[in-house]
Amino acid sequence: MGRALRTNAIFGACLLLLGSAAAPPTDPEQTTTEVLVTKPTIVGFFPPVSAEEIETNPGTREGVAHLEFALSDVAKCLKPRDVSVRLELTRVLIFKLGDRQLRFELSPDWQRAVGAYLVEPNREPRVVYASAGPSSLQFLLPNAAAEYFNEPGCKVEL
Repeated sequence: MGRALRTNAIFGACLLLLGSAAAPPTDPEQTTTEVLVTKPTIVGFFPPVSAEEIETNPGTREGVAHLEFALSDVAKCLKPRDVSVRLELTRVLIFKLGDRQLRFELSPDWQRAVGAYLVEPNREPRVVYASAGPSSLQFLLPNAAAEYFNEPGCKVEL
């Protein structure tokens, strides 16, 4: 199997695991994503990159993969609940919660450019940044989900 095909297969498999995850934008300049929040939701975010960038840049591919793994792990530990888990390649997230909207401009600084928002109706969102690199989310995100959603099964010990 060729490298490009293998990469696309891995990316596609991870997206299928996440259910409502976003594919790379056809226009990498797309920078705003609106999310209607009607139930507990986790939105992983990564700067907008093209499918070609993911395919050809090992660092980008690895960063996206680490975020996908963290989202997949948290989706599994929250399985008993009806939680929406998705990945967005974006610079701005707008959460629509009933009659109010919350807008979050995502930082271009790599310590805050990758992460996830945990949000549910009638509650303030919580953000988790991949401050030690995208792989740190495999520990940070399940622990944040354990606390935010009161789901001890998500807790990860070092």
